[in-house]
Amino acid sequence: MASSRTYKTLFKLVLISAILAYTGYYANILFDNSAFFAGNSKTAGSTSYQSSQTSAPPMVAERLNAIDAAKKDNEIAPLGKLRVITQPNWHISGRLSEQMSVLQSQFEAGDLTAGYILAMNLRYCWNSPFNQHEFDIRKQTQQETHASDAMLQHLEDKYEKCQGVGLKQQKQFYQYMRSAAEQGFIPAKESFAQLYAEFYMTSQGHVSLPRAEYIAMREQFINTKINFLTQAAEHGSIKAMTTLAKLYYSQNYGPHGWVKAFAYNQAILAFTEDNALYQRNQWYTEKLIKSLSAQELADAQAISENIIQAIKQNGTLYLAN
Repeated sequence: MASSRTYKTLFKLVLISAILAYTGYYANILFDNSAFFAGNSKTAGSTSYQSSQTSAPPMVAERLNAIDAAKKDNEIAPLGKLRVITQPNWHISGRLSEQMSVLQSQFEAGDLTAGYILAMNLRYCWNSPFNQHEFDIRKQTQQETHASDAMLQHLEDKYEKCQGVGLKQQKQFYQYMRSAAEQGFIPAKESFAQLYAEFYMTSQGHVSLPRAEYIAMREQFINTKINFLTQAAEHGSIKAMTTLAKLYYSQNYGPHGWVKAFAYNQAILAFTEDNALYQRNQWYTEKLIKSLSAQELADAQAISENIIQAIKQNGTLYLAN
């Protein structure tokens, strides 16, 4: 009786082993065949990116390996060795006109924070009411259009702070902001990049330029904006990296847009301490993985590693407000 049970047990084990071997054999044939996935690989639809290497369509395993490599890189970012820098509060109490000369003198003496504060307040004062009559008209208009109490209070606060600051002075926000950015002040680089090209052209009086000159100046502004963002990102600006990721994801800022977007998203994941931002960028990363080839993922990972290394070398981290 015992020998019969032993025989049955051995028979079952042999049968199971045979089934597993059979299944594994054909699974290897199936999944080692690159043609099996040829119809399923996706590339970045409208991107102009072309790999310098020609290769077969990416395998699912390669995509998963890319994800695993990215996660490992994210885990080794030495946040404790980076100096976290708090963004300066540019809001001031009282009227700007009474403090402009002091801020200008401090900036000219090398105080970049003073130049940034001056630039941000002049930007805040753009298009503010110039006198009591204009303020009353705007207030009446807002009341007639059922503006909220918060909007009415904002109009009143803006008028109070900006009295005595003329249009010529308001336009100088651009010069102060660009100067501070060119001298390496990261918050100024970040804020400069938040300016829209159309607003820049309007506020600086360039709208009447001939068409060709208008386009050239507009493109020059956009290039400056990208350069400032890139520099800020390499100094650990989460805001700059987030902005660059969004700009490149749109694929309206040069070639290889999705590759660069993936790279900056990876860098954000390596350094951000904001859970909501981490989850959002992780979602973008996972979405891009489905649209990039194996070579594009490898290129993106290389760019991301360069960004992370630059941040480590500069030793600073500017958290998003």
